[in-house]
Amino acid sequence: MTQRKPDLRAIDNLQRVYAGQTKVIRDRVEAYAKTQWAAGAYREADMVRFLNRVVPVIKAGGTQMSALTDSYLARTLSLMLGEAVKPQGAINTAALRGVPADEVYKRPFQTVWTSLSEQKPFDAAVSAGKARLVDIVRTDMQLAKTRTSQSVLSRDARVRGFTRDVTGTKTCALCYVASTQIYSRGDLMPIHPGCSCGVSPITNANPFDSQGASDRLESVHTAVENELGISDRGARAPDYRKLVVTKEHGEYGPTLVRAGQHFTGPSSIT
Repeated sequence: MTQRKPDLRAIDNLQRVYAGQTKVIRDRVEAYAKTQWAAGAYREADMVRFLNRVVPVIKAGGTQMSALTDSYLARTLSLMLGEAVKPQGAINTAALRGVPADEVYKRPFQTVWTSLSEQKPFDAAVSAGKARLVDIVRTDMQLAKTRTSQSVLSRDARVRGFTRDVTGTKTCALCYVASTQIYSRGDLMPIHPGCSCGVSPITNANPFDSQGASDRLESVHTAVENELGISDRGARAPDYRKLVVTKEHGEYGPTLVRAGQHFTGPSSIT
């Protein structure tokens, strides 16, 4: 019997809808966290009130992101395989980093206190703390996506692997280069602060899209040139794969970085 070809247009549409829905979740959680950050002072008592208000919302957002990702992958695999694939359910997103959320969300306040101890202006210290808060929120929402994807795909023997889906609203050079790679189904997709990429499963019915990877090449050239200042359409130099490497982050696992970039210690953890 000839295997029915998957509806690629329906899959592409589903990817775009999913990307838009995950952005809505991320933006809402981020907006709430920023509102609470701006609502008070930055003493220890203020930190406790902030944690009591924000951490439950972060956990709820992570659960919602996980459930949405689980549903998206079930629908995608159903389209690819030509049979119904049931969602497995949201994973526990309470401690994706292996560190309690209360400890993680103290870090923006610690950034403020450290900046003030270094005689930096108050407004600059608060701004630095806010920037760290935003990085933490975005990373936590992305971790809910990637760890759910790993959980779902690793359990289905019909999945051969996956590729990075760069339908996010702000795709950087690191992700464009990584989008040409194939990951094993049990891998945890490397991310970076601010990453919003999704995953696209590979099955026998839906093999790796080498033509699509080739079509992204111009985007890769442009993104690398804009971010790193170097590019070569002749493909002689640079070797982009040597510019973008994966490092193991102590809390959220494989992380995309530029070659030569290192994690310097606790202060570099977002």
